Amino acid sequence: MKKIFTIILCFNTFLAKAQSEKDSLKVATLQEVVITASRISENILVSPVSVQKVNRSAIALSPALSFFDGLENVQGVHMITPSLGFKVLNARGFSNTTNVRFAQLVDGMDVQSPHIGGAIGNSLGPTDLDIDNVEILPGTASALYGMNTVNGLANFFTKNPFTSEGFSIQQKTAVNHLNDRYSKAKPFTETTLRYAKILSEKWAFKINGAFTKGYDWIASDQTELNPNANSSTSLFGADNPAQDPVNSYGNESSDRKTITLGGKKYVVSRTGYQERDVVNYNLQNIKADAGIYYKIAPGAMLTYTYHFSLLDNVYQRANRFRLQDYLLQQHGLQYQSKSIQAKLYVNTENTGKSYNLRSMAENMDRSYRSDNIWYTDFTNGFNQSVSGGAIVTEALKQARVLADAGRYIPGTSAFNDQLKKLQDINNWDVGAALRVKASFVHAGSAGKSY
Repeated sequence: MKKIFTIILCFNTFLAKAQSEKDSLKVATLQEVVITASRISENILVSPVSVQKVNRSAIALSPALSFFDGLENVQGVHMITPSLGFKVLNARGFSNTTNVRFAQLVDGMDVQSPHIGGAIGNSLGPTDLDIDNVEILPGTASALYGMNTVNGLANFFTKNPFTSEGFSIQQKTAVNHLNDRYSKAKPFTETTLRYAKILSEKWAFKINGAFTKGYDWIASDQTELNPNANSSTSLFGADNPAQDPVNSYGNESSDRKTITLGGKKYVVSRTGYQERDVVNYNLQNIKADAGIYYKIAPGAMLTYTYHFSLLDNVYQRANRFRLQDYLLQQHGLQYQSKSIQAKLYVNTENTGKSYNLRSMAENMDRSYRSDNIWYTDFTNGFNQSVSGGAIVTEALKQARVLADAGRYIPGTSAFNDQLKKLQDINNWDVGAALRVKASFVHAGSAGKSY
């Protein structure tokens, strides 16, 4: 990159005297010279947007779990954490758990998942050993990078094997779920490798690999979303037959009905399941990348890179999803010189055995007894209980026990077998599978004039 050099020359008035009228030699005295140089690249200074730069030393000094986690502390950056392995960057305006208006680039190439429309954390990004620096545009960058950067952009620059050669290894070990009522303490580990080699004056390559394994945070929020559904009959809290806790699925609005019992109307929901009943919180990410670098001429480089990631994770959008055997890949070809930049890359995505947690809970309930039959059994159970002298609150609870007879119990072999069956049905009306294969191709070029 071009650098800005500023030279400030401070002169006193030239003091010149002729030694004699016949002597033509004149003396000029330069009293002070000050030279300053800026280390900031010119193209950053003249950029129409602000840029936050995180260099290699700042990354090395960060106490965060990884360089990606450390970006949360950069000025103007906000990070959402819906999962231990799925963190979402934002730098401007409104955001959500899939921020499709903030782009993540690695060496100028977008690493988004085509179907999701955004990056899955840093699953396809660089490792701690290969990251060189990060540039974040904490504002609209659509004028430079397109409409999917309305909220900003992060560009991760990796180390060049011509300047960073050798073998390195890194091991991280931690423990989470200490004093967790739903889980015993679990280990978190990450092993990272990097190898780079210069083959000749023109050829070099590098290989990176990382294996991350842990146990995700357990979503167990029991905040009631439907507390006043039966306020007309003064049924609240545990007596409310239409309960809908945040992390309980299968009892949402589509799983509730208003039925008449004993001459009064009650809102009643299916029983549903807790999220922890229908999901495996094991977290795993196997990722690797390789690059071949060819110096065509001084200042001109042709590069081919390949990125690969296979992950198990929890993903949140309008619903929560289990991403399982989820495969992401990127092939990229890039040419860079002082005057021309050109790139061509393709991203592919295969959702593997992923599934929708809400649909899983709904159809786990409906697969043993349909809604119509269940509500009929509930009504019959209520009438029997009232006839036997039970008060309304007890009759409602006894009716649910009768309607739930034969329901799949979490942890049993029958429950696990049914979960696997629904996980493979790609229709959310009767199953829960998320089966998508998607890809996108990007090609572009830019030039500079001098």
